[in-house]
Amino acid sequence: MFFIHDVFQKYRPKILNAVGLFWERTPALLYGLALFLGISFYQVPFMAVAAPILALWGCLPFALWKNQRDLIFRLLLAASLACAGYFYAYTFDNAIEVPEEGLHGKARLVITDIRKKKSSSGLNWYLDAMVQSFETSKREILSDVPVTLMLSAKEENFIPAVEQEWEVHATLTYFQKIDKYFLKTRKDARWTPLGHSWRGQLTLWRERIKRAVADYTSSVMESSRSGPFLAGMVTGQFDDTVLKHHFGRFGVQHILAISGFHFSLLGAIAGFFLRLFMTKRFATGLLGILLSGYFLILGVTASVLRAWLTITIAICAYLLQRRPTALNSLGIALAAVSLIEPSCYGQVGFQCSFAITAAILMFYHPSHKLFEKLLPVRHLSQAIQWDFFTQHVYIASGAVRTILALTLAVNLAAIPLLIYHFQSFPLFSLLYNLFFPFFVSLSMFFLIVGSLLHAFFETLGQLIHTLNGYYTYFVVSLALEAPPAMDIVIRTTEIPAAIVTAFLTLLFALGIAYKSPQQDEWISFF
Repeated sequence: MFFIHDVFQKYRPKILNAVGLFWERTPALLYGLALFLGISFYQVPFMAVAAPILALWGCLPFALWKNQRDLIFRLLLAASLACAGYFYAYTFDNAIEVPEEGLHGKARLVITDIRKKKSSSGLNWYLDAMVQSFETSKREILSDVPVTLMLSAKEENFIPAVEQEWEVHATLTYFQKIDKYFLKTRKDARWTPLGHSWRGQLTLWRERIKRAVADYTSSVMESSRSGPFLAGMVTGQFDDTVLKHHFGRFGVQHILAISGFHFSLLGAIAGFFLRLFMTKRFATGLLGILLSGYFLILGVTASVLRAWLTITIAICAYLLQRRPTALNSLGIALAAVSLIEPSCYGQVGFQCSFAITAAILMFYHPSHKLFEKLLPVRHLSQAIQWDFFTQHVYIASGAVRTILALTLAVNLAAIPLLIYHFQSFPLFSLLYNLFFPFFVSLSMFFLIVGSLLHAFFETLGQLIHTLNGYYTYFVVSLALEAPPAMDIVIRTTEIPAAIVTAFLTLLFALGIAYKSPQQDEWISFF
């Protein structure tokens, strides 16, 4: 204890300077994080958020003692935003107390998404809906509650049209473990249309576009496996549970969810072709419009909103001739997602999306420097003197160094989150994540190139689609046809949320220390 006290006394000024300078450079991240913590604090036990709260405001007394006015102002403003977030969550709390047997009554709802997929009970329709009101025999509950319905996909069964607002007698149930509401109707339940809904019209528009993409990829790909996979990669809609299971075996299921990976890839490809025909500034503006349209097609989820906001902020900053900060963009996205969906804190996609993005931004460069010790960087004047083979080996080592650094940064946040949610971690995910995202990005690149050429030179475009179909079949087979002997999984018991948040808090505190001007001293200390 005396050692820890002495060390803290010695490095306290450096801690304050590091924290103050970091938040000076990334104020949007500070305020977004404070707002998120305030909203989460209303919904979860204190211990689950104790570590980040103490880390964020723990240095305030010392800042007051040292009279560091800028840091004091930012921390107090962040505290006020946290309080505002708490009351915001209280005001918009739409939770309904549901007994174990469920609530029986009449629901008024709007369908926000519809998809067909196989389950243990056969082929079914899964409808995501927003219950605007639920009337029981005793009272009427007015609240926008997101629910999921499952309806059999048999031809004789009635499936409600997504563009309508509906009223139906049903049972509302709540599963606390996954924090999700379900609505169950009888087979002979009468669905009463109440008029058209703008949400339903938007859902119908999205579904038509997604269906058109799926039909197009299926028609141009000779492989029955490649077409649906690429359609799902573009639309983010995967109904193949077998594919999801096998991707989960090797920890690459994150590729199936629309994220910054998809937006960056599509943005890079679209930006490249736009620059061939127009100026960089005009191409960037048009790219922002195209990606915003893509965002509307996909719909609002935590990972999609984060990816769209961060890339839109970067585009707007370029058009306004400002230099964006990635961590500030992440903070703005965190605040926006928290306000739009206050209960998002418990979603696996939300946690992984933001935590892994933050880990990449904060730990990629230190990870890269670590691997430079194993694969040193050489000066160009030295490299040009090597023979042809050695130069290509050096180029390959640079790519390996980048991939290893990115993998290390990602897994610093991904491993604890996956173990917390699933109590398991597939060891082969460390290998698959080295190459699988790159292989999939090539498939999407050839799909877009083939589609553009197909519109003007049908034969050439079809040739690229055919070759891409075989290539994509090979890529997907790496997961689907892998032998069971590769299923090596680390399993653990259930881990308390407080331990995971404490670990991530310590991890990102080290990242803040690394990014401080005194980083050389801090690195030697840690």
